[in-house]
Amino acid sequence: MKHLIKIEAIGDDSFQTLSGISKFMSQFIDRKPEKISPYYWLAELTGLSDTYKFERIFLKGNKDYSLANSKGSRGVFIYYTIEEEKFYEIKKPVTWRRTDRYFFTWHNNREYRLTEQQVIECLN
Repeated sequence: MKHLIKIEAIGDDSFQTLSGISKFMSQFIDRKPEKISPYYWLAELTGLSDTYKFERIFLKGNKDYSLANSKGSRGVFIYYTIEEEKFYEIKKPVTWRRTDRYFFTWHNNREYRLTEQQVIECLN
């Protein structure tokens, strides 16, 4: 079964401005701009990694601007589709200065937060 996860992209206007600068600068340097926001993301954990601890697939979300303020700094929501019985890591802003980052899985229409050690045990 699939579910939707909603993240408010607090400060999305700042990230968009920085992305525009990166795209502009990429024509002068041999590097593609990063497409994943450093402020918010959702990743499916697919296995263990010696380098990064977990193999991740960063999911692409769909942005909804229908409740956004005029600058786009608040009220921009990103919706991600996830599946039950898989493991995820999420980073989402809670306030302008505080983010929440945690591991979770979805089972029987309910989100279950997990510790890093629990995820490692399940992926082994």
